[in-house]
Amino acid sequence: MRTLGHTVVEGIKILKKPGLSDKKHLVASVRQNAILLAFDRDFRINPDLKEMIKESLGVILVEATDTRTETAQKILKKVLKIMKTQNTLKGKICCASIDKMFFP
Repeated sequence: MRTLGHTVVEGIKILKKPGLSDKKHLVASVRQNAILLAFDRDFRINPDLKEMIKESLGVILVEATDTRTETAQKILKKVLKIMKTQNTLKGKICCASIDKMFFP
């Protein structure tokens, strides 16, 4: 994502605050004008978060039981291919896994 010029907020790495609530992660990404990279499915099902996402640059939800770096990289490469041709993430959540990607 960064190679395309996007700022990406990763809770533990950037905010350095593990255990921060999903809402606070989203608020921080909006403040930093950043796309939020998440591994927490609450972003897809929590109605309060869905409303907040509409005001953000978007959320990429990596859905994988295996959260090793290699798996996440494979998934994000798929997302990058789509984002190179269209800017559809603003205000939305992109759910991505090894075998599918969709915008609920």
